[in-house]
Amino acid sequence: MKSKSQAFFKALKNKTNIILAIVIVVLTITMLFYETQKEGFNEDEMFTYGSSNYKYDNLYQPYGPADAINTVIFKYVLDGNWFANIVLCAFHSDAFYYLYNAEKDTNPIWKTKEEAMEYLTIEPKDIFDFAPVIWNQSRDVHPPLFYILVHIVSSFFLGHFSKYIVFIINIIFYILTCIFIFKIFKLYKKEKVGIVALILYGLSIGAISTVMFQRMYMMMTFFVILYTYISIKICRHGITKKLLTEISVATILGFLTQYYFCLFAFVIFIILFIHLKGKRKTWLWENIKLGILGVAIFPASIYHIFFSYRGITRLQENYFERLKFYVEEMFREFSINTIIRICTFRNNYYYANDLFYKK
Repeated sequence: MKSKSQAFFKALKNKTNIILAIVIVVLTITMLFYETQKEGFNEDEMFTYGSSNYKYDNLYQPYGPADAINTVIFKYVLDGNWFANIVLCAFHSDAFYYLYNAEKDTNPIWKTKEEAMEYLTIEPKDIFDFAPVIWNQSRDVHPPLFYILVHIVSSFFLGHFSKYIVFIINIIFYILTCIFIFKIFKLYKKEKVGIVALILYGLSIGAISTVMFQRMYMMMTFFVILYTYISIKICRHGITKKLLTEISVATILGFLTQYYFCLFAFVIFIILFIHLKGKRKTWLWENIKLGILGVAIFPASIYHIFFSYRGITRLQENYFERLKFYVEEMFREFSINTIIRICTFRNNYYYANDLFYKK
């Protein structure tokens, strides 16, 4: 009798896994369909490719191959004995700024399609050259991990631009996100509810937009879900060496993907700090070490987080007014009135098109 019940639950478990696999395959095909419909690109999406693949600059400049700072860096610092030149610039800042000022007033030039393609793609000599990627991101306000992955995938599309380069990255992290959403429900033995939740998430406008938008937000979503999954396990089993290693990896990779990950992780950190009564010092110390490690891996993060136009000081300016504005906009965009208006506009648009083509 016992063996029959075990066989029944094993079969039920296998059935759930089969349903999970089918759901993920259907969701992936759905995402692929929407990606085939993608026609235009936001300027930030173009920046994704340029910052990942162009070794001279992170932006598409209206003059020369690079802006004044990068021109100076490549021409006067990295040329020849670069170590001596860096020391020279460090101790003779006046000379550096003189060179910078001499280079910055350049007349704009007409950019060719070949130059545009060079900005977006990788040439054979630049395959797996990650130094420019990290340098480009140090001048931006985002960490480099996502851009490194874009560079790696772009290396297999030599000289060719394709919207499927970032889509490959996004769809992988989308599938992983779906798997770990299900695993969270599995922790509570709610597999059936997990399947329903997965379908609701996977077919939502938010999920579709995150996959189609060629930025790092799908990747960040995965690390948020992974961090949540590991945190729940820590709540249940305490701080073990295995779980500590897992959450350390998730934290560092999440940090190197998007700094906004830290806001979410901080909230969970506080919750776990309250929950782990006998291990609070261990939990606090481990997170301090992770913070130090993250900064050591990408030192430019100090400037990005504390001093850039996206940093903490910027958030303090009219924070509550902007928060109020975004909340109101969110409710307005997703209100029933807006949805009815959009549907009415589309129906009228297609009706007008039909009349036009029939004529």
